[in-house]
Amino acid sequence: MGALSTNQYDENSILSGPFNTAFVEFTTMFLVTLDQQPLANHSRAAQSHFLGMIADNRRFWQSVENETDDNAEWVANARQHAATGHPILAETSASWLLALDQAEAVLTGALLLPHWRLRPGTGINLHRLLQDPPPIGFAQLVHGTGLEPIVETGTTAGLAIWQQIKPAYLAAGYFNLVHIN
Repeated sequence: MGALSTNQYDENSILSGPFNTAFVEFTTMFLVTLDQQPLANHSRAAQSHFLGMIADNRRFWQSVENETDDNAEWVANARQHAATGHPILAETSASWLLALDQAEAVLTGALLLPHWRLRPGTGINLHRLLQDPPPIGFAQLVHGTGLEPIVETGTTAGLAIWQQIKPAYLAAGYFNLVHIN
C-alpha cells in the first residue's frame, strides 16, 4: 500500500509507549466509523429498543414490588430480605423509576440534552436526532458546529436526577449499582 506500513515503530518513535500504532489505528477506525451519515432505520430501531428496555424495566420493578414471599430474594422489595445480604431500600425502586422517566423524556424529545456549546435553555433533541439523523461528523458533534439541525429551545436534562437517586443506590456501597443492573 505505497508508503503506508503496518509495522511497529522502534522504541524511539513518537508512536512508542502508550501512544502506539494500535492506539492510532483504533482511534482512526472509531472516528471514520462515526464520520458518516447514520442510517435512519438503525437509529430508529435503537430508539425503539431503548424505549422497550425502559418499559421492561418498569415492569420488572412492578413485579418486584408485587412479590409477597420472602424466600432467597435476589432483588428484594422493602418487605423482603435479600439473599445477598445487601438490602434494597424502599427508595431504590422509586428513585430508579425517576431515572427511567428522565431517560424516556430524553428519548422522546420531551427533555433536551445539554451541550457545552449551547446556551442555557437550549439543547439537543435526541428524538429528532434518532428519527432523522443529519450528517454530523463526530468532530462536529463534539465541537458543536454541526448541531444546528437538532438544537431546540426547551428544558434540558441534567445531573440533578443522579443526585436524587444516588443515596438509594449507594446505601449498600456501590454494590447496588452492579447488583441491580
